[in-house]
Amino acid sequence: MTTIYDLSEQSPELSEFYAKYYAWIKRGAHPDRIRFRRRYGLCSNIGYLYNEYELYRKVVDEMLDQFYIAELDTAFPFNYVLSSYSKENNFKTAYKNPARIAWVKAHLV
Repeated sequence: MTTIYDLSEQSPELSEFYAKYYAWIKRGAHPDRIRFRRRYGLCSNIGYLYNEYELYRKVVDEMLDQFYIAELDTAFPFNYVLSSYSKENNFKTAYKNPARIAWVKAHLV
C-alpha cells in the first residue's frame, strides 16, 4: 500500500502509535502492558496507548486525515462495510487484516 501523505508531517505521537502497534502484531498480538485489543481497529486501539482524551482525539483526527487524503473510507478504511468489520470484531481478528497491517507498515517512520 502506498501513501500520498508526507510522513515528515506525521506527528511523533502517531508515529509512536504505528511503531508500537506494528511491534505488537509482530510479537503475536499478545496482551502486554499497552494492552491493544485484537478485535478493534486502529482508531479504537489508539485509546489504549493515549487515554487522555485531548491527545487521543488529536492522534485519531490526524489518522483520519491520512485516510481521507489516501481516499479511504474514514469509518471503515480497511473493510469498506460495517459487516466485514463486525465479523473481524466478533472473531477478534481485526489485527490480522492485511490492509490494516500494510497501512501501519507504510506509515512507520
